[in-house]
This record gives sequence, C-alpha cells and structure tokens, in this order.
Amino acid sequence: MELIDFRLSKLRVGITLLWFDAILKELRNKSESNDSFFDYSKVVEKAVDKGFNHIELTMNMYYLLPYANAHFTKENIQRLAIIKKEKNITFSVHLPFWSVELASFMPEIREASVRAIIKPVEELEKLNPITYVLHPIGSSAAEFHRSKIPMEDKRVLIQMLAQNARSSVQQIVVSLSNLGIDSRRIALETVEFPFTETLRIAEDFNTSMCIDIGHILAGYPGDVNIEQALKLSSGRIAEIHVHDVHTKVEHNCTIVKDHLPLGSGELDVNELLKWIQITGFNGPIVLEHSFEDAEISIQRIKKTAEKLTKRYA
Repeated sequence: MELIDFRLSKLRVGITLLWFDAILKELRNKSESNDSFFDYSKVVEKAVDKGFNHIELTMNMYYLLPYANAHFTKENIQRLAIIKKEKNITFSVHLPFWSVELASFMPEIREASVRAIIKPVEELEKLNPITYVLHPIGSSAAEFHRSKIPMEDKRVLIQMLAQNARSSVQQIVVSLSNLGIDSRRIALETVEFPFTETLRIAEDFNTSMCIDIGHILAGYPGDVNIEQALKLSSGRIAEIHVHDVHTKVEHNCTIVKDHLPLGSGELDVNELLKWIQITGFNGPIVLEHSFEDAEISIQRIKKTAEKLTKRYA
C-alpha cells in the first residue's frame, strides 16, 4: 500500500473572513462610535498572526454595510497585496450570497444577482485570488429543495431552478473571462441543492468545485456522502470548506447545528484527512469559524495529522 504524507506542512489551512459574529460585532462597534471606516487588512493581519496561511475574503461584507467597499480602496488593496507577499499567504474570495438569487424564476432578479457578483471581482482581481467561491443557487431555491411537496413535483422544480442557475453561471463565467479570469478559478460550492446538479453545472462550464464538508455531513446537497463527493469532484476541487455538524431528532424533526469547531460534532477528522490525501487535493482547506473556534479546529487537525503520520511512517 502506498504511504500517504499526512504532515500538516503539506496542507494549506485558511480561515473565512469575516464570519457572521465578527460582522455583527463590527455593526455594533460602528453604531456606537459613529466611525465610517473598516480596515479589512487589520483582520487579515490578525489571521496571519494566528498562523493561517490562506485567507478567504467574504464579499457579503461588501454590500452589508454602507461603507463596506471602503476596505477595498486603492490603498487598502495595496496593503493587502503587501501582506500577501511579505507573509507568503494566498487569498480566495467568497462571492456574495446574501440576497443573491442566481436561480430565481424572475429574470430581473437573476440579472441583478449576476451584476452584484461581478462588481466586487473587478476590484479584488488586483489581489490575484486563487479561487472565487460561488453559491450557484440562493436561499429561495434551497427552500424548494427542502420542501415537503410530492417528489415528482419537486423534481420538476429542481430542474427548472438548475436551468436558471446554469444560465446565470454561464453569464458569470463569460463576464469574468472578459476580465481575464479562467473558468477554473470559479468554484461552485456544495450548498442546499442536489450535488449532482451542482457538479453538472461545473462540468458544463468547466468551473471548479468547492466542497463544503459540513454541508455534506448535514445532508444539504442530498444523498451524497463526503467520500463520494470528494471522489466525484476529484480533479475539479479548488477549495474545501470545513466545519463540524451535530444533528439530533426531536419530535420527528431533525435539528442541525453546523459551523461548529472540529471535535464537537459528527465529523471524523481522521477519515477526512485520508480522503483529502487520497484525492491528491493540495489546495486550501478553509475553516468556516470565528477566530476562537478556528483555533480549536486547527489544533484538532494538527493532532490528527501527527497521529496519522506516525501510524503510516
């Protein structure tokens, strides 16, 4: 059996910025201080100081706050570029998904959503991020996916939504291509929509995939497990999102808690690292946590990697 190298030095571990609690904290602080400026580079420096060598910039922030694009001024872009070079880190960009509906039945909403996704890319491309992570569908489509309507009716709706998403993704791929961005730098995330549909869109337009381990563990993309998702997407995976999930059934209702630190849910980190190594993935593994939870998770990854390295040495 071929030995697998599990050393953490072989993995690029990153963190998503800003996480939801951090955004709420910023909202409170700005409200109290009447300050109209937020310096994204300070948060990036904090993440680098904590040992992360990959940063995922979150574009929900771009639209959420009235001064959101202040942290993407020419000066701040230059500052982020300096941090990237001096600290030898990489960036990816999570394109906006709050209020975005690429699969909407209304063409006007789809068109506005496409424009909203493309706009921040024009500024962020100056940082040459390795990947742009994209949700191919929004919350409305996810509602149809989880609805209790008859399966035959649901299949018809899902096909219609998938076709709408396919059209929107095609527009995004063409628009970003005009900016010099290769389609493989766009990664469709496994969200609350059938995995097979998301993968088919990625194959149709030659994009990459972002495998969200927590989403799959929670069952959001349907009847596919983590090993299957990694194998089916092998060669197309640009980024992996990691967070733990805990599920329980109460009164015939399944309650899911996701985005938990590793070790506090049902994710087998041993198996995850094995699957990742077997697929040959060498891109960023992004922890979708707050700073505090991310520190717990990265220690869990380190300990697991050390044990596996000794076992297979």
